[in-house]
Amino acid sequence: MGNYEKSEWHQKQVLDTLPAGITTIRFRVNVIGDISNNAISFRDIILKGGEEE
Repeated sequence: MGNYEKSEWHQKQVLDTLPAGITTIRFRVNVIGDISNNAISFRDIILKGGEEE
């Protein structure tokens, strides 16, 4: 999926279908607190969509 710098991530809220041309969705998970017992709680799920070149 690539190693993207934080500055390259842009928030986008999609309330309906994805725009035409979207072929890839990447997401980053921000963990609250520590990961323990194989459980993760989520604060935000951030998606980045774009056209494949």
